[in-house]
Order: sequence, then C-alpha cells, then structure tokens
Amino acid sequence: MTLLTACSKSSDLSPIATPGSVDFTLDLTTSANAALKNSGGYIINSNVVVARTSQGTYVAGSHICTHEARTKVVFLNNEFYCTEHGARFTTAGVGLNSYASAGLSVYKTELSGNSLRIYS
Repeated sequence: MTLLTACSKSSDLSPIATPGSVDFTLDLTTSANAALKNSGGYIINSNVVVARTSQGTYVAGSHICTHEARTKVVFLNNEFYCTEHGARFTTAGVGLNSYASAGLSVYKTELSGNSLRIYS
C-alpha cells in the first residue's frame, strides 16, 4: 500500500492510502456495473475508477488524486478528472495541467466475455 501526502494549506489533511496491488474482476451483467455498458460510463470500486472510453475500451485509474490526495477522481470527456481542483489526466495517467503534474496511477484491464479484470 502506498500513502499519498500532498501540498496543502490545511494542516488537518491526513494521508490517504492509495490502492497498491490491485486485482479484482467485475461482472458486466450486474446492475451495479451497468454504467460500463455506455461510452463514458464509469464506476468506482475499491478506490479505482473503472470506465469505458468513447472508443469502447476499458480503462482504470486511481480514485485518489495526486494533487491533494482527495477521493474525487472521476471519468469525464474521455479523461480522468478530479472534481476538487480540476486536475486532468489522460487514460494513461499523464497529467494534463499543473494540478496533475504528479500523474495518476492507472491499472491494466482485461475483458473476457462479460468479466472485466482490473489489475496492476
């Protein structure tokens, strides 16, 4: 497990544990994962954002932003986006603005029938 700390003017922020080793499988036929049937749809599972891109592929990244270690990362406009301060990351985890300069942890995905495996 990795701990994130970040720059902040608030002294009461505590480090948030980021997913270290990730390995879980989602059943794409269950209602809990229905958002993944649509391009741009995403779910959050175990502090991991799992999304379906506009190209129909699946991507997965940390739900915890590297800017201030907030669990605010979602999938928006085909990129990972932190709703706290606007950090933007590519689907490969590369930062797209100054808030995202540290990058984002991303995970591998593997589709087999109706099962989607997310792993590191």
